[in-house]
Amino acid sequence: MENTGRSPRAAKTRRYYWLANSALAALGLAAVSPAYAQDAESEAAATGGNTIIVTAQRRAQSIQEVPVSVAAFSSETLETARVENVQDLQQIDPSLSISAQSGAVIPFIRGIGNLASQTPGNESSVPVYIDDAYYSRLFVPYLSFAGNIERVEVLKGPQGTLFGRNATGGLVHIVTKDPGQTTEFHAKVGYGSQQTLRGELYVATPLSETLAIDFSASGQKMGEGFGKNLFNGKRTYFRDFFNLRSKLVWEPSVNTKVRLSAMYVYDNSSIGTVGGGGVPGFTRGLPPGFTQPFDQPDGFWDVNVNFDTERHHRGYALTGRLDQALGFADFTSITFYRHSREPWTSEGDHTDARFLQYELAVKDRQFTQEFQLKSKEESAINWILGLYYMDAYAAYDPTDITGSSIEAGGLDVYTLIGKQWIDSKAAFGQVTVPLGSDDTHITGGLRYTIDKVRGRGITKITPTGGEQISAGPDYNDKAKFEKLTWRLSLDHNFTPDVLGYATYSRGYKSGVFNLLPLAAPAVPPEVVDAYEVGLKTTLAGGMITLNGAAFWNDIKGLQTNIVIFDEASQVATVALASAGKARTRGFEVSLDARPSRDLSLYAGAQYVDATFRDFPNAPSIMQLDEAPYGVVSSVVDASGFRLPQVPKFRLNAGFSYDIPTESGEWSLGANISYRGGFPWEADGVVRAPDLTLINADLSWKPEFAPGASIGIWAKNLTNEKYYSNVLTQTGPAGVLASPAEGRTWGVELGYTF
Repeated sequence: MENTGRSPRAAKTRRYYWLANSALAALGLAAVSPAYAQDAESEAAATGGNTIIVTAQRRAQSIQEVPVSVAAFSSETLETARVENVQDLQQIDPSLSISAQSGAVIPFIRGIGNLASQTPGNESSVPVYIDDAYYSRLFVPYLSFAGNIERVEVLKGPQGTLFGRNATGGLVHIVTKDPGQTTEFHAKVGYGSQQTLRGELYVATPLSETLAIDFSASGQKMGEGFGKNLFNGKRTYFRDFFNLRSKLVWEPSVNTKVRLSAMYVYDNSSIGTVGGGGVPGFTRGLPPGFTQPFDQPDGFWDVNVNFDTERHHRGYALTGRLDQALGFADFTSITFYRHSREPWTSEGDHTDARFLQYELAVKDRQFTQEFQLKSKEESAINWILGLYYMDAYAAYDPTDITGSSIEAGGLDVYTLIGKQWIDSKAAFGQVTVPLGSDDTHITGGLRYTIDKVRGRGITKITPTGGEQISAGPDYNDKAKFEKLTWRLSLDHNFTPDVLGYATYSRGYKSGVFNLLPLAAPAVPPEVVDAYEVGLKTTLAGGMITLNGAAFWNDIKGLQTNIVIFDEASQVATVALASAGKARTRGFEVSLDARPSRDLSLYAGAQYVDATFRDFPNAPSIMQLDEAPYGVVSSVVDASGFRLPQVPKFRLNAGFSYDIPTESGEWSLGANISYRGGFPWEADGVVRAPDLTLINADLSWKPEFAPGASIGIWAKNLTNEKYYSNVLTQTGPAGVLASPAEGRTWGVELGYTF
């Protein structure tokens, strides 16, 4: 246990003092805002407003009227900032940090995330929704933004009393367009660095007065990777994918709306995987004897391995939504099914020796059903009631491990199988009541969740020249987790343009089994108590929005990952563990301005103090500078250490500027993002340095060809070399890394009507 010398009462006092000071600063800003807003009202009417509509509270509202911390980005903002997938969102929202491991998305909000969420069966602390459907595990191509994206919302803090699945850190909600009674067409094709061919298509058309359909497609093919495998000459660190989507909307009456949508994704990629690259400054041993060090290739994106690390992910998803207006309320039903298969090959020793290699077959499916009953929009008291059910299955079935290290033990193949079933039921509700006048409201919400988790672990061996047999009895276990969570909030409109709020909420993430190998009881749930005060101001009659918030999150049972290394078999596997207690606290501010119809500006900043409060037996490493090289495992008291992958400072800024000319309209956009350094793992031994990324975009819509566009763009203009993922593998393999994409550029031709 951490011993700080302070009582729990003193800890609460510090927390309230932190938030109270932040609230006083916000109130000071509110006091000086109204005059400026009134003086500039007429000017804003001439330039256009800066308002975006969101559904953060499951009903359409202006983002400035929602008493929660939420960032929202329109399709125009995403296009100008070259946000092409969900990972790029972190470059325009400083509260969001997203990495990818094994191809799966790992989001963090305000320092809360789950390093092991890329593992099948382990859900993220920051879930991702597409059109109100929860995706328990997502790959980057699922979130490739074609012309059908309407907006993206980033909600901060626990969200269990409004959304179907519990969330401890927040959530990302991607909203796609609904086809309507207007025919739309958008197409774009481009070519760029790494011999990359890219394209996207969106078509929408009415079929009748009550029926409309759309179709979208996006894809990418890289002729070259960012690097090369020196062993066989093949490309490394590349991404090929395509994404197909369609939505059918039927409105038989003004009271009924039905949406049916389908998606198919194919992904063949090595970006985001650890495929043989090492971190400079750390030694690695060369199999089989490890008497010599293994020399990392000089090229940042190059590897030298005998077994290529690649993923071939295929998945589809189906969503059905019914919205029905009743006499006293509105009813919504959301039905969702997702299914994926992922053959995956991975290096084990990460050298050119045939020592250890993995062939994994990941299987993943999910069914969810959500029912909502909510008050009419004109109701003085806003309320929502909901029921949620999820049935999910995830498995490594099988994982075959081969190589000379396995053969030395008299085996051809060592096989691990891990399966998990989740049955989750929840009831939730929230109500907002005005206090006196309509300027002040109190909101209360409750959620009760029952999660039943069942796991099965199987180990098999194939003796040299023999048939596969069981290596022992199967491991079977189950667990049941029940939790009551809540939200309590008070908001007040100081003026029509200034909204302040204070919130206390509790979030919960279910306990789960570690699937590779599945040989131990389920990890306990993760629970977050979140405190927040915030202020939203609209200035210059709508031309400027300036929002700020201060937050404090107490985390119990923080779920994180560790690497387990078996000395006898030389087999390393990534496992899930509970890290005791942690805390994140900080401030964030965002500014959006539209001083004219042609110019848009945005900026944001966040400071986060994120530390382990109680992690006495954290895994750690010590480097070996002599045979067998690599690193050996140890244990360290990480209490007081900084949380992994959470930078202390994040900043971003950008603009878009339209320039009308006689020859057509030119559009210029750019954005810059900065993140501070951070530790990659709990012990803080391996660190990421500060990073600044710059993107730019220039396009021209010629006057002589209405609807046509020509553009050039560049991302990571300064060609920064940095890692998207670092993983420590105890033993001679040492500290491994996956390089992120370097500078990319391209030209595009587009047409829209």
